[in-house]
Amino acid sequence: MTAHAHDKFFRFIASQREHAIALARLVLPPQIAELVDFSRLRVAQGRMVNDALRERIADLVFTLPFLSGGECIVDLVVEHQSTNDRWMAPRSFHLVGERWTAWLKDNPGADALPMVLTVVVSHAPGGWRAPRDVCQILALDNEQRSRFAEYLPSAPYHVFDLSAVDDAVVRAAAETASVELMLLCFRYARDVESLRRVLPIRAELIGITSRRHDGKSTIMALLRYIANLGYDFEDEEDLYTTVHAACIPEVAEVIEMEGFAVFVEKHGQRWRDAFGEQMHAKGVEEGIEQGSLHGQRMMLTETIRRRFRLRELPARLRERIALAEADELSALLDRALTAEQVSDVIPPA
Repeated sequence: MTAHAHDKFFRFIASQREHAIALARLVLPPQIAELVDFSRLRVAQGRMVNDALRERIADLVFTLPFLSGGECIVDLVVEHQSTNDRWMAPRSFHLVGERWTAWLKDNPGADALPMVLTVVVSHAPGGWRAPRDVCQILALDNEQRSRFAEYLPSAPYHVFDLSAVDDAVVRAAAETASVELMLLCFRYARDVESLRRVLPIRAELIGITSRRHDGKSTIMALLRYIANLGYDFEDEEDLYTTVHAACIPEVAEVIEMEGFAVFVEKHGQRWRDAFGEQMHAKGVEEGIEQGSLHGQRMMLTETIRRRFRLRELPARLRERIALAEADELSALLDRALTAEQVSDVIPPA
């Protein structure tokens, strides 16, 4: 499992303002959430302390205006590791300083600093047990700590611990299906058997998400997340089928065309064969034989575009695909999966 997979999925969901508000309401301490005017929440990309930390942690910055005036800057951090990060406290302390430094550059005439709070969303098995304030890990004995008491640095961070929160609590508190679906994946994705068990049970979340105005892009983000988790082919196929079956027809059609390309890029002919069997089982091939080649052409175009990282296909290839019948489309797809460069997809005359 890669941090990159969690990072991209988290940023896709949490950077959308509606979902950001839902996520902030869920993960903030209740006594603080009561002070906030969520309708004026602003989202910005975070910036981690160093490159090594960025590899393991995704962060976003929420600016949350208070109902009574002023604002709080919330650094929302998702910890990817399977073990607790003992050094999160000094890193959080550093983040607070970075936020203040950036804020002062934008507000040079200010005479007071905004509140800055780090919120860590953890899905470490066994719960979060690391120290939550930098003052707790200073190398001081009891007498030294007593003498330094009034000078001890302190910037405690808050933890929203998924391993300690029941699914029913998340279900009741999450205000958008996309946020609940993301947290569900984070909680169970470490163990593929758990995710394979839970996703079908909560398939309604996928269905609700697919009905939204941003449903197509969110479901595709979910499929890319699954494809990058490092599971075996058979496990990915099961999860893909679960997602496909739960979506409304319009989004299921997108999955058949675009989602196919996401996995074929990784698994090549093996995924194509499995997907072909799935299509045959649901009667798609019969529809194609009756005259609808549109889906095949779109699937081939998207596969080539993704495999060779193209914005659009060369004109000659586009024209060939537009005129091709089913047999030639199949042959072109076979070549696209093995070609070293896009010019090899159409053999020289």
